[in-house]
Amino acid sequence: MIRKPTDSLYHSDEYENSLRCLENKITSVVPLGPKGTPDTTSDLSTAWVATMDLLKLAALIYLKRASRNFSGTSPQIDAMVEKAHVLLDDLGTFNLAFPLLIIGCEARTDEQRIRILKHIERAMRTSTLRSLHGLHNILQQIWVQDDLAVDYELDYLKKLDAIISSYQIMPNYV
Repeated sequence: MIRKPTDSLYHSDEYENSLRCLENKITSVVPLGPKGTPDTTSDLSTAWVATMDLLKLAALIYLKRASRNFSGTSPQIDAMVEKAHVLLDDLGTFNLAFPLLIIGCEARTDEQRIRILKHIERAMRTSTLRSLHGLHNILQQIWVQDDLAVDYELDYLKKLDAIISSYQIMPNYV
């Protein structure tokens, strides 16, 4: 459970341990192949393993941002985002919206934003998922908010909540 900084348990050892446990669970997930395929990693396709790695990276980035109410820059998160971009480049096509949203939220420069938009556009060409069209709009709104916050960092969860809750129909990946 994600706790707010005002929660009395936010700074407790119990909360810290639960976050570490959750992070360990995410990082220790072993990718299993789709039904009907062998379950050994050596037999899994490179694309499937890369997809699972992207999901894990997105979950870790979100956990770090949300659980610690952290909105600033972080070399650790920057490294995870860069690894995610390398995986996306290697995959060619990737159409799961949640990792693209989380990775896109980390884009601070025009170059980074163009990079994630290219991945989304590539996914839109190969997928019929309507959620990808909405993702493009959500990311642009997030980036506008980031750009308007010149001398300060916006609260990560409040920013996501404000933008996503402005939609009449909640996107299926949030």
